[in-house]
Amino acid sequence: WLAYVSVGEALESRAYYADIPQELILDRNRIWRSMVIDVARPEWADFLLEKVFAPIVEQGYQGFFLDTLDSYQLVHGSGARGNASRAGLQQLIHRLKQRWPEHHIILNRGFELFPAVAEDVFALAFESLYQGWDEAAGEYVEVSHRDREWLSAQVGHALQTRKIPVIAIDYCDPSSPDCTLRTLRKIRARGWVPFVADGGLVQLNSLSATH
Repeated sequence: WLAYVSVGEALESRAYYADIPQELILDRNRIWRSMVIDVARPEWADFLLEKVFAPIVEQGYQGFFLDTLDSYQLVHGSGARGNASRAGLQQLIHRLKQRWPEHHIILNRGFELFPAVAEDVFALAFESLYQGWDEAAGEYVEVSHRDREWLSAQVGHALQTRKIPVIAIDYCDPSSPDCTLRTLRKIRARGWVPFVADGGLVQLNSLSATH
């Protein structure tokens, strides 16, 4: 079992949110109603390791699924601040693996963190290769050829140093099994692990286990 951890953003509903130093909060992600955190600051890595990851390990989880790794780009794109944010995330992942070396780490995106974290990561995941979910509009969308080619290139770059499993998370309406089956087959044809769910990641379509 792996625990989900939002690294670059924090929800105000989280029990630990009140303990986050206010100077680490950069901005609000209005679509997901969360706060963007300054991942460049070592204080944030310290906070996550003690307040989030340590309790997860105590609960018996065998690894971590790290999300919102590119949220800093909402505030700091390129330049010195962006570089500092990437370095902060890389250092966090190094420290995480050093502290709990037997625990698996799966990244959701974070392509730009490679190759520095290649040896620490068990698998690489990303969303919306063929079918996506638009949270703002509340609807399923088909991914453009251009976006799909960009994603494929990013995966190729990440795997240049070390070959690790790739998990493609796509979204289909549960009432459309044809979409699910078609998407599963396309992902598997690339040699990647398919995970096709509904827009809320509540239901993993049963076709995944039978086709």
